[in-house]
Amino acid sequence: MDFPSYSASELARIGRGIVEAQGDSLDEEAAVALDLFFQEAVAGGLIDRLGNGRFVRELCRKAAALRDLRLHEAYGGTDAPSLEDITTLRLDDVRLAYREMREGVAEA
Repeated sequence: MDFPSYSASELARIGRGIVEAQGDSLDEEAAVALDLFFQEAVAGGLIDRLGNGRFVRELCRKAAALRDLRLHEAYGGTDAPSLEDITTLRLDDVRLAYREMREGVAEA
């Protein structure tokens, strides 16, 4: 079965829905970066090679995992992060997740 490619704005809506469904939110910089990354992937003809909708889901999961790792490194077992820290994806979380997923995928 072949699924049509999503537009950058559709990918952004899907991404925000996934983040929200995970119980998370994006800070302002992360939200802007996510939009730009989807625009880049679509404009560069990469979105289908990255996985289209599946790419969005995996990107959001990876960003959350990177956030968790960042918090573990920052707090270890010495202090507790705030609820906002635990539920907010930051720019670096999204940027690193995108970079990891882009590795090995050549431009069209």
